Amino acid sequence: ALSLVWGVRAFYYDKAESTDQTIADVNNILKEEQLLNAGDVVINTAAVPIVKKGKTNMLKVSVIE
Repeated sequence: ALSLVWGVRAFYYDKAESTDQTIADVNNILKEEQLLNAGDVVINTAAVPIVKKGKTNMLKVSVIE
């Protein structure tokens, strides 16, 4: 459904090591794809604990370095 919203892009990510590692990996992928730049503000959502896939109950706001 979010892919129908202007400006939203979906990416497939299937690793499940930890929430912190997943957020770091996703932000690094977006930087490599040149979709994020230093100083950008990002909101990541996740399920905590990570095994509760599909149940978003956490968000993290970060500034990209």
